[in-house]
Amino acid sequence: MKKAIAMLLAFLFVCAIAGCAPVSEEEKSEISSVKEEESHIEEEEFVLSLPYSAEDSLSPVKLTGEWNDLITPLLYDSLYRLDDSFVPVPSMAESIKISGEECRVTLKKDLKFSDGSAVSAADVVASFRALKNSGVWSGRLDGVISATASGKNQVIFVFREANKNGAALLTFPVLKKGTENKDLPIGSGYYQFSEQVGGNRLLVLNKTNPEAKKMPAKQVELVSVPDAGAVFYALKTGSVDLITATVAELSNNRGSYVSCNSRNMVFLGINSKNGILSDPLVRQAIHRAINRSEITLGAFGGLANNAFFPVHPATGDYGTALYDTTGFTFEKAVSLLSDYKRNNDDALIYEGRPVSLKLLVNKESSHMTEAAKMVEGMLENLGLPTEIEAIPLSELQKRVAAKNYDLYLGEVHLPKDGGLNAFLESDSLIAGGMDALLTRTAWKDYLSGGEMGGFLDAFSKEVPFVPLLFLQQVVMTGNDIAWMITPAENNPFYRMDEWELPR
Repeated sequence: MKKAIAMLLAFLFVCAIAGCAPVSEEEKSEISSVKEEESHIEEEEFVLSLPYSAEDSLSPVKLTGEWNDLITPLLYDSLYRLDDSFVPVPSMAESIKISGEECRVTLKKDLKFSDGSAVSAADVVASFRALKNSGVWSGRLDGVISATASGKNQVIFVFREANKNGAALLTFPVLKKGTENKDLPIGSGYYQFSEQVGGNRLLVLNKTNPEAKKMPAKQVELVSVPDAGAVFYALKTGSVDLITATVAELSNNRGSYVSCNSRNMVFLGINSKNGILSDPLVRQAIHRAINRSEITLGAFGGLANNAFFPVHPATGDYGTALYDTTGFTFEKAVSLLSDYKRNNDDALIYEGRPVSLKLLVNKESSHMTEAAKMVEGMLENLGLPTEIEAIPLSELQKRVAAKNYDLYLGEVHLPKDGGLNAFLESDSLIAGGMDALLTRTAWKDYLSGGEMGGFLDAFSKEVPFVPLLFLQQVVMTGNDIAWMITPAENNPFYRMDEWELPR
C-alpha cells in the first residue's frame, strides 16, 4: 500500500510539472497492468514497519530501551511464550518437570539457529547467564538462580523458591553460544538480520524456522526514531505500522488500538502499623468498600481489569478458585466497622479522637491523581476522612521506604509468573509498613502446590494492601491496518501467523 501510494504521488507530480495530455487506451492498459503487478507483489512481499532506536543495541543482552526490546520476539525464540492469560505455552521446550526449587526442561528435537547450526542445552545456559547479568533481563530473571546443562537437550534450572508457576519465567530469548555478547547475536526466531539501509534495518524470514513461512510479513523494516514523540508521529504518518503504549500515552495520542492483559497492578498501600489501620477489620472494610469499576472507567478509561486480589483475574488458578466476591459491597464494609463509635460528621472514633488519614499519590500521573480523588470519596463515605497529598514520585518512594505514610496509591509490574515478593518480603521497598505474615505463608504454600483458594482466604483476612485493578497494555496501529491482532503482554506478535493482511 505504501509503495503504491508513492507511485501514484510520483505520477501526479510528473503530470503537474510537464502537463499531462489525455491518456491513450494503450497507456491506460499499461498503467492497469502495472497496478495489477504491484498489487500482486504487495500481497506476496508485504513489509511490516516497526520503530527502533539506532542509538540503542538490538542485542537482548545489551539493549536498554522498550522499542528494541519489543523486537526481540521476532528474532529470538524462547523455551516458553506467555499467552494473553499468562499461560506458559511451550515453544522450544518439549517438556518440563518442576520439583520444589528445581526445574528440568527438555528441548524439542531438530531446533536450528538461523545459520543452520543445532540448538543445544549449552546455548540455553549461555543465554541465561548472559541475560541474568544484563540490564533489561536481570530483573525478569530474578526468580531463577542458576541454569546448567544436563546432556545436549536438557537444562536444569534452580528457582529462588519452590514455584509451580516457574515455567512463566523461562521466556528469555535463546541466543547461539559464542554470539550472546555480540551486537547482533544469532537466534532462531521467525526473522533474522539482513542489511542496514541508512539508519534503518531490514529483517528477513528465517528459513530454518518451519513456522516462519506462516508469517504474513515477508520482511520487517526497522525504522529509526529518535524519541517517544517521534514514534507517535511516525505511526500517525504511516512510517511505522504499530507501537505499544500506556493508557496515559493513548490519552495523549488518539488512534486505532487493541489492548491485552498486563501484570501492571494499581493498588492502595496500607501502613498496618499506623493507628486504626492496624485493625484487620478496618483493612477488610476498605478492601470491600472500594468501587473498582468506578475507578477503572473514571480514571483509566476502561482500559483495566478490576482486581479484588493481587492475582490477575485472567489467570487459570484464579478462575478455578471460584472465590465468592459477592460480599464486596459498601454495606458489608460498613457492617465490619459496627464496633466503632462515630462523631457528628460520621467519622470513626479511634482512641478518643476522630480518624484522619493521609493518602499519598504521584502528582506526575493524572490518571493516578484522578483515582486518588475517587478513593478519597469512598473512604470518606466509609467514615475514614482522608486528605490527598500529591507529591513527586521520588518523594513518594522515600516516604514509603521510611514507613512515613497512612495510605498511598501505587503501581507495580508483577513478574511474569505473577510473583508477589515485592509485597511479601519485609525488606521490599513497596512493602513499607505492610504486615503480611499470614499472606506470605499462604502464598508460599500455593507456590509449593497448594490451592489458590487458601491464599485468597488468607489475603481476605489480613489485607496487607488493597488491589484495585490491572492496567491493560495498548497496541496502537496505523489506520490502514486491518489485521486481527492478538497480542500478549510485551509481545504484539503473539499468534502473528493468524494476522490478516491489509486489503
